[in-house]
Amino acid sequence: MPLKLQFSDTLTPDNFFAAKEFYQAHVFGSRENSGKATREDVDLIGDHPQLTRIAVSGLDNDLFEYFIESYGSRFEAIDLCFDEMIEDLSPLGSLDSLEILSIYVNNRAEKLWDMSGIKNAGTS
Repeated sequence: MPLKLQFSDTLTPDNFFAAKEFYQAHVFGSRENSGKATREDVDLIGDHPQLTRIAVSGLDNDLFEYFIESYGSRFEAIDLCFDEMIEDLSPLGSLDSLEILSIYVNNRAEKLWDMSGIKNAGTS
């Protein structure tokens, strides 16, 4: 099953890097699909409207854009892990509710995003 639910209450500077339990769900690709997520995997998010913190992996650029357009606005925290195929991070600029973003080494990204529209950017 590509959507794994787990629950935690707080994320602090002290536990940030070890806080995978902070994210309520993880969307990831299956071994049968070489670790690549599918649109069907991402659409499982729609069955869980209570989610506000999510980790995703196995996205290519098109699926990343679909994830952001379809579900991104509901999240306050997103962890992009093992998503080296994402080359354009600019869709993140549309997420005005995003407070926490974690990106696992993405050296393919050629475009970043404009954070000026994110109301929580730069606040502590």
